[in-house]
Amino acid sequence: MTSAVPIRRLHVLVVEDNVLNQKVAEGFLDQLGCSCLVVDSGERAIAAVKQSHFDVVLMDLRMAGLDGLETTEAICEQVPADHRPKIVALTADAMAGSETRYREAGMDGFLVKPLRLATLESTLRQLFPWSQDPASGSCGSLET
Repeated sequence: MTSAVPIRRLHVLVVEDNVLNQKVAEGFLDQLGCSCLVVDSGERAIAAVKQSHFDVVLMDLRMAGLDGLETTEAICEQVPADHRPKIVALTADAMAGSETRYREAGMDGFLVKPLRLATLESTLRQLFPWSQDPASGSCGSLET
């Protein structure tokens, strides 16, 4: 079990075509106090982002059809910047230079698979800073 301190209720879109990876991401996000929607393709991700507000998209890079880079580029082209979620790459590719390529495609972060709770939490907290009340140890509200 983890001692993760809940993050404000971020709304997360998980774009992942592997069912096991979907379940892992959902479980971790639940532990962090986030809500999520899971889709299994780039096409569904684009539609979801156009229909609903998400704070962040966890984007698998290797998918049939549109891959994660193509999906990210489409979201960046089709969704106005002030309504665009943060996009974080989910990949097994930890080669030097990969992060630069992902950021150039419009991604805001990078997580290496297998996904780990502490790394996910750290990345979300970097993307969505908050103030912590030292007396209570809980996160301050970032409600929009």
